[in-house]
Amino acid sequence: MTVRCRLRRSPGTAKTLGPCVVVLMKNGPDKYLHLQKTTAGPDDQWNDFAISVPPDAETRAVMLYLYNVDSTATAWFDEVARRGVGGRGDG
Repeated sequence: MTVRCRLRRSPGTAKTLGPCVVVLMKNGPDKYLHLQKTTAGPDDQWNDFAISVPPDAETRAVMLYLYNVDSTATAWFDEVARRGVGGRGDG
């Protein structure tokens, strides 16, 4: 599965700011996978973020967190999408 979104933020400090996929496992610890910036624009302009999450039979659920914690910045998220759930290519 591939997860994508766009992010724009105002100036300011941010301890935790950005998109993250959380993979809840049937057994064992959950996985936190931070989407990677795929464009090179400045933070105050729209930038694309994406990550590929490999299929795993031990996955119980997948969630998308849009973090803006302990931050003086304002964050805007847009165009959130996922593709290829379960390897079927459906969206």
